[in-house]
Amino acid sequence: MNQTKILYLKLIGAMKGAAEKMDPVLDVFRDQTLLLKHNLNAQAIAALNKTTLGMRSEVDALIQQMSQSVEKANSFIAKM
Repeated sequence: MNQTKILYLKLIGAMKGAAEKMDPVLDVFRDQTLLLKHNLNAQAIAALNKTTLGMRSEVDALIQQMSQSVEKANSFIAKM
């Protein structure tokens, strides 16, 4: 039971870490969406490409962390 509890706490920690990193990425995405709604012109569309490239690396890092959390969850379940 103690071993399962330790594994569970590690899993929760990994999941919380991934969740905490989601908010900043989503905030940037929401801000950019709002900007485009209010200022949709050729210059904003050109700037979007640069912003998208910057956000892509953040989203890729987030996906990697979430994959690690899923792997830990699967490992936890497999050990049950």
